[in-house]
Amino acid sequence: MGPGLGGPNVSASSSSLSRRPTTGVTGGSSHQPASHPAAASRLLSSAVLAVSRLPLPLPPQAALLMETSLRLRGGGGLRIHAKEKLALGHNSLLQAHGEIDAGAAAPSYLALFVRQFYPQIAANIGVGVQFHKGQRLTYNLRAKKALPFTSDGLLGLNLKARLLTDTEFNPRKRTGAVELAWTILDFRKGQDVRLKLGYELYGKVPYLQLRENNWTLNAYMDGKWDVRFDM
Repeated sequence: MGPGLGGPNVSASSSSLSRRPTTGVTGGSSHQPASHPAAASRLLSSAVLAVSRLPLPLPPQAALLMETSLRLRGGGGLRIHAKEKLALGHNSLLQAHGEIDAGAAAPSYLALFVRQFYPQIAANIGVGVQFHKGQRLTYNLRAKKALPFTSDGLLGLNLKARLLTDTEFNPRKRTGAVELAWTILDFRKGQDVRLKLGYELYGKVPYLQLRENNWTLNAYMDGKWDVRFDM
C-alpha cells in the first residue's frame, strides 16, 4: 500500500450548499375546491412543484466535485486519473475511480467503492471492486485509523490495511502500513506542506511522501517512486 492522501484528520470533505427558497402553492383558491378534474390536476401539479422546491437537509458530501490528477510512475508512463464522489447518506459516500494510460490512449484502471466514515474515532472503512488492465476483477476491503497527537490533527499516526480477493473471495494480496503524518500550514505564504514517513508491513519497505499544495512525491526504499499533480 502506497501512502495515501488522507492526514490524521479522517473526515469527509464538505462545502456549503446553495438552497432554493420555498415556493408557495399556486394555481387554486384556498376557499373554493376544484370543480372538475382538470382544475384538480393543476392544483396537484402546483403542490408537487412547491414541495420539490423545499430545501432538503442534504449531507455535506453531496457537494463534492470530481477530482482530476496527472500521475507519473518510475518505469511507467503518464496516467490521467479521475475520482468522483457521491453522497449516500450521513458520513458515507460512493467513490468511483477511472484512469487512462496517456501513452496507450486506453483505460488502465477502474474502481468503485463504498466508504463509511467514523469521525468520532477518526476512522473509515471501504469496500468495492477494481480492475487493472491485464488483470482480473478483484474485490477490495480497506480500513484506516488515525491517532492524532495534537488537538488540531496536524501531527499524528496513521494505521492502514487493505485486502484484495478474487471473485471467489480467495485472498490475493494483503497490505498494511504505519505512517507518521505531519502537516505544516503556511510553511511559506500560500504554501502548505505535508510530510509522511511510513513503513509497509507486508513488503517491509520504508517510504516517504512529500506534498506541497498540488504536488505529491512518493519515494520508496526499494527504488520505486511516483509523482502526482492535482489539477
